[in-house]
Amino acid sequence: MSFPERSLHGEAANYEGGVHPVADGSVAYLQPNGGLGEANVGVVLGDDSTLIIDTCWDHKQARRMLDAIGPHIKDRPITTVVNTHSNGDHWWGNALMPADAQIITSTASLEAMKTETPAALGALQVALKAASHLPGPAGRSAREGYHEFAPFEFFSVRRRYPDTTFTGQTEITVGGRKIELLEVGPAHTPGDLMVFDHEAGVVFGGDILFIEQTPIMWEGPTQNWIKAIEAILKFSPEGIVPGHGPLTTIEQVTNLHTYFQWVQSQAKSHHDAGTPAKKAALHMLRSAEFRSSPWARWGRPEILAVTLATEYRHLDGKAKSPNQVDMALMMTSVRALGDKLVADGKG
Repeated sequence: MSFPERSLHGEAANYEGGVHPVADGSVAYLQPNGGLGEANVGVVLGDDSTLIIDTCWDHKQARRMLDAIGPHIKDRPITTVVNTHSNGDHWWGNALMPADAQIITSTASLEAMKTETPAALGALQVALKAASHLPGPAGRSAREGYHEFAPFEFFSVRRRYPDTTFTGQTEITVGGRKIELLEVGPAHTPGDLMVFDHEAGVVFGGDILFIEQTPIMWEGPTQNWIKAIEAILKFSPEGIVPGHGPLTTIEQVTNLHTYFQWVQSQAKSHHDAGTPAKKAALHMLRSAEFRSSPWARWGRPEILAVTLATEYRHLDGKAKSPNQVDMALMMTSVRALGDKLVADGKG
């Protein structure tokens, strides 16, 4: 059985970055392509103040975002910021928010934030650049990794932690608008949360929603991610803003739900059979079910190997979270896996 002729790395999401209207009183700042570090930002406009949902990966990126949304905010200052989870691409721009703005996240996310350092990723950038001159697969993997990290200025990031936390569920009011914050992690990360604007019928899904990109599950288990998606479907929103990728629809969210049900079922079967996670990923990505599904068109399908490894840890009862450097190294290693899958499929 062979793969489709296109690269197994998938197709880049095709949409325009910048500010997009979502519903009355809310817009989204979309990052182009939705790939590594290209996290979206949500904006809820109250009567006299503004809520920002996530703040980008470095200060340069955050400044571009603030410049773009400025004309939409006008005389409604940013008073509240929500960080949907602990990955740096969703909160390392916090330092550029107004000094008196309240910054909110889940308790679990705040704890995880303390383990993620911009300096570690900066050091990884340097190491990948140095290794990019090596011959063979090691050099190729380093070049791919460096290419993904190169646009970001990690050494200049000043971390500003959230000052308010919650567990489970809470409501806030911003400029007269009532906003629900719902903790759904651990799933993508330890303390994922989603933001529901009930008045406008909009959900900001954070990284529970990767659209046109293969989702990566660092924390898990899959059952928590499935339940989070079901909360979105039950809400039946008019507007859906993902953490990565373009504005989306109920149909695409349903596709994501089906994907995780498939991953959950296949992971248990392969785990019970003693199949290593990367070998299981190879089998799944070669399957007719995958190749005929909407998921086959998502970018970076080889990331499935990471999600399977996480689910395996849960099935083994050893669900210890990896640190950020481990995560970054895994991101480069799955690129190499994608190359191997393509090569094997053409063999």
